[in-house]
Amino acid sequence: MVLLLKQFREREGLTQEELSKVLQLSPSAIGLYEQGRRQPNYETLIKIADHFKVSIDALFGREEKEPMPASISELEPEIREKVDKIIGDIVKLQPDQMDLAQHLIGGLLKFDEQKASATKGKEK
Repeated sequence: MVLLLKQFREREGLTQEELSKVLQLSPSAIGLYEQGRRQPNYETLIKIADHFKVSIDALFGREEKEPMPASISELEPEIREKVDKIIGDIVKLQPDQMDLAQHLIGGLLKFDEQKASATKGKEK
């Protein structure tokens, strides 16, 4: 599997040296990862994914989703307003109702993933 580190690094306009400082790695390690001559360990993959605000899968080109916002404050105002209302409503629920709400949200997300996967399959 090829790590797309160079693409992510260049997208941010960083040099290998700058990225190495941010990730606390040697510049040579960054170069080896980019050349595919060495693979980062799991801890390093997490560090890289967290820095670029993407999933580990995205580092390997396995998904094309937008990076997740680091916090609710990074959401667009109209979406943030809806999220705040939903959270306010969830806080008022009883524990067993919260479990049901979590289950329903999980189902909605799974349905959305399946729908996206089916759409992607039709495009090929």
